Amino acid sequence: MSKLGRYVRVKPNTGGSPRVYFEVPSSRRPPDWPPTIPLPFSGRLAELDDAAAERIRADAAVLHAKLRQSRIAIIQDRDRTWARLVRLHQESLAWSELSSETQRTYSRYHRWIIRDFDGDPLRSPENVLESQIEAYLARWRAHPASYALIAVQFRALLAMAERERWRDPGRQMRLRAPKREKTWVGIWEQGDVDEAVDQCLANGQDVLAAFILTEWEIGQRLSDVRLFRYGREFKGYFFDFEANKNNGPVKVFITPELQELLNSRYIEGEYLFLNPRTSRPFTESELSNRLYKLRLRLADEGIERKIRQLRHSCVVHLARAGCTILEIASVTGHSLLTVHRILEHYFRRDSTCAWNAYQKRQAMRVGQGPVDLIIEGEQRIFTLDRRPRPQLTFEAADAPL
Repeated sequence: MSKLGRYVRVKPNTGGSPRVYFEVPSSRRPPDWPPTIPLPFSGRLAELDDAAAERIRADAAVLHAKLRQSRIAIIQDRDRTWARLVRLHQESLAWSELSSETQRTYSRYHRWIIRDFDGDPLRSPENVLESQIEAYLARWRAHPASYALIAVQFRALLAMAERERWRDPGRQMRLRAPKREKTWVGIWEQGDVDEAVDQCLANGQDVLAAFILTEWEIGQRLSDVRLFRYGREFKGYFFDFEANKNNGPVKVFITPELQELLNSRYIEGEYLFLNPRTSRPFTESELSNRLYKLRLRLADEGIERKIRQLRHSCVVHLARAGCTILEIASVTGHSLLTVHRILEHYFRRDSTCAWNAYQKRQAMRVGQGPVDLIIEGEQRIFTLDRRPRPQLTFEAADAPL
């Protein structure tokens, strides 16, 4: 009988005609809506012909339209707002498992949703339509990253509304982020890092210079590195700490250059990277602002690199040195799958790795002879030892058949 229409119920009656009625669940029923509304039908259930079924479906469609108008006109619960929905979401277990940085980012989008949607009954959590949300998201189409993040939060909030029975699960939305064009993403080479450090030192930003060099050498998350302390995570000539996500011990030795830069500012018990203005560790926004200005200065020098690519660059350089995926993950704190994805993304366009592979192949072709690499400007020339390969000799018993 589900083919007769939504909310149409049939109660068989052995003594006569069955009862056909329109029944709305209590969670979806407005206060002035009756629990059941009989639908006209006479005869036996087995005798239901196409004309009678079509009449029942038409009556049910009319009632369903009235139900929707009644639900929009009369708000079931005055406190079913986006603000309350955000509070419920932020009190959930899934929210508590997010990092503090992610929570701050998502909270910013939550404030925008509350500001722009609360106060309009037709755009309340239980009545909002997919087209209304897509029209709101259109302002971020030029910024796919922001579009994707706020779309994620809309999906999370609407899923919470369904679990709280504010919305019908049958009205699920499919909010998709626009496809992002694949662009060339470079990695930091040693020369790029040296230029960034020199820029910072020339501008009196020795703290930022130490931060860049530290991130380049140990490849940890920016949000973790900014909170490293003397005598705790930094032990004078190496770092020893617990990785944030995999909760495993990490011990990384650093170069003498970085040791000197960090130890020259050594203060017992203080954080490594203090904001000179506040004498406190850099906040996320303060650090992002300074790194963005540094990125603009580097762009003027022809270095198109993002500061957050330092971490991925560390992964690539560890792989170039012959480290396995497991070894790389133990240093940077990435998952094994993430390390694989980073290498897959960068190595396909990494000319240095292709050049290293060519050297090894040429060395093998000359019988493991030495390979001298001469770099003249942009031209790379091989000087190979052309010793004749040893000729294999076989005894009669060892000769191949």
